[in-house]
Amino acid sequence: MIKPIRLVDAARDEFLAEVAKYGTGFTRAVRAAFKLIARFPEAWAAYPKRPGLRRYVMKRYPFVIVYRELPIEIRVLAVAATKRRPGYWRGRR
Repeated sequence: MIKPIRLVDAARDEFLAEVAKYGTGFTRAVRAAFKLIARFPEAWAAYPKRPGLRRYVMKRYPFVIVYRELPIEIRVLAVAATKRRPGYWRGRR
C-alpha cells in the first residue's frame, strides 16, 4: 500500500520558501522524491539515535528530506538545506 505524504507546517513553509529561490525544477525534484519515498519508505538511510526517522538526500539540489513512516501516512518533518544547522528540525513531530 502506498501511503500519502503529509508535510508538517514547518516543512511545507521550508519547501515553499525554496521553490521561490530554485523554481519549478526544484518543485519537480521534490515531488519525484516524495513519490519514491511513498513507494519505498524503508529504502533510505535511518538516522542514528533517532528511531523511525529517515532521510532522502536529493541529488541535484543541496537538500535532505527528513521523514517518518507512520501507520497511515509518511510525515515529512523537514525539507532541509544541507547548509543549515544540522538537526534544527528535531523538535518537530
